[in-house]
Amino acid sequence: MIELTAYWGNDDAHSSIVLESADWEKIQRGKALSMTATSAYEGIEETVTWSFNDAYFSINGDDGRQCVCGEPIESLIVREA
Repeated sequence: MIELTAYWGNDDAHSSIVLESADWEKIQRGKALSMTATSAYEGIEETVTWSFNDAYFSINGDDGRQCVCGEPIESLIVREA
């Protein structure tokens, strides 16, 4: 299992997801994938959608806000879970 974490908003907000190692390898090769998760900002949790495509990722809130837009996956914090 692989845990991916992204920070945004002056590092005040963050979200993490856990994937199978095989899915992470596919994302690194450019596979498109989307999944929902929670984000945290000042103690408040919200639902967000992570989207991967062509080795870039975006994170969007349920209300349409863009948290992270088209960043390379190399900017993620990656650790074995």
